[in-house]
Amino acid sequence: MVSSRLSGSLTERRLERAVGHVSDFWIPVNDGLLQEIREELSAAESDSSAPQIIARLKGDFSLFFHALRVLSDILREEGASLESQDPILLLEKSSLDTLKKIFQSGDEEISRLSFDDGSDAQLARFHEMLVSSSTAVTLAESYGVDEQSAYSASVLRQLGLTLIAWNYPGMYQEVMNTLESGVSVEEAVSKRLGFSPQLLAIRLFQSWGYDTEFCTNYGLHDPAVGGEECLKEAMADTLVELCRVGESLARAHHPELYPSARSDWEEATQVITEKLGEGGVKKVQEKIDETLETYYTFMPEVYQHGLDGLYELVETPESEPLSRDIIRNPFLSCISPEVARSLRRLYQHIDGGLDAAVTTKVFVDEVIPVAQFSGGCVYTADPSIMMLMPQYPFGDLQLKKPQGVDYSVVLSNADIISLAFQDPEPVVEYRMNEAGELMTAVAGMFGGTQRVGVLYLELPEMVSDFEKDEQVLNFQAMRHALVECLRLT
Repeated sequence: MVSSRLSGSLTERRLERAVGHVSDFWIPVNDGLLQEIREELSAAESDSSAPQIIARLKGDFSLFFHALRVLSDILREEGASLESQDPILLLEKSSLDTLKKIFQSGDEEISRLSFDDGSDAQLARFHEMLVSSSTAVTLAESYGVDEQSAYSASVLRQLGLTLIAWNYPGMYQEVMNTLESGVSVEEAVSKRLGFSPQLLAIRLFQSWGYDTEFCTNYGLHDPAVGGEECLKEAMADTLVELCRVGESLARAHHPELYPSARSDWEEATQVITEKLGEGGVKKVQEKIDETLETYYTFMPEVYQHGLDGLYELVETPESEPLSRDIIRNPFLSCISPEVARSLRRLYQHIDGGLDAAVTTKVFVDEVIPVAQFSGGCVYTADPSIMMLMPQYPFGDLQLKKPQGVDYSVVLSNADIISLAFQDPEPVVEYRMNEAGELMTAVAGMFGGTQRVGVLYLELPEMVSDFEKDEQVLNFQAMRHALVECLRLT
């Protein structure tokens, strides 16, 4: 009995320290979005602006929970009670003056951490929150749950583990490196810390003045205290079931971290198909893409760590996930989400067995325009006459007519096509079209160790930085895709 009391006391002390630590350091904030919200609040003139601003908050989990924390302080100072209702509704009921108070603190008062310093495991944890919340919102109606409740429950259930990942990075990394089949990350973390991630979140909300009922209503429970029985009398049991589908799908996105990724995929996609019908997984994928696109716009440092589809979400005839497209085309993690999605759709056609003529047409008609190239041509080499011959001109070619190019002798002033055929890196030229408009031409050899030909593309605007510009990265991604279209791999 004494030993039990001592153990309980030790756990409480650890929890108290952990709550203080994570409150001080928090999780990284989307600085760009924070600035935009502050500007919108400054320009707003009535309380009617509040719902739109709150909707923006949902784009950043760190700011969303920061707002709930400060709101509780404001309400307690005013002598008002915190109701056990939807967090989003609590925020929407706030006056414009209250919202301004929430965001008047300095950036470092919100979080001391930055996404720039995040490890792959930490960024993957953030990505899991994106996937699980997007999935929960998409499935909400099929479970008879409103989208706001689904969103709130999904992020509340993920908060504790995300705080641990960012505030105890060494321990979290070790847990992820040694995670065994059949053991959840929550169990492994609980064993190391002496308390569960969900209990940390519960204590955190209690420190803000939210009662246990608030936590229970949105599926937060401590596995070591009463299991899930406390949830059965509330709507929370349905929310927990809903959230678990999203959490399984989130793990399936990261087979490099979770031994259970394949079974998680099968479990999640089965439920999604049952709830949403054929094409349900595609609907969820589109919602996730939409969320990731928002993060690309406001937080490119997260997106550029390869979090956009490490484990592709598509439905094949065999209902199996495709391989990791990031391996087949390393530039997918560097380009815009719109272009990446168009390339992944192309890969579906390629993997579906369509012949090279069809996939090349898809490449030209549906991928090239998304990357904003206005025209181009595919050249192939004819070694017998030492010429690069135009095989597939497309779009609106303005700088170059599709005609054969001699590559037998390459001079400093040689044609861009012959230069590109000899160089492993793309060649860029800036020229005026007949209308006197400056355009950019990009050409690059394709075919790998055995050079097959040259892909030539034109841009209606100037490439400002050859090494880093997004359009040149798009071109690199195009070269890789063309090789697969032509079945040269």
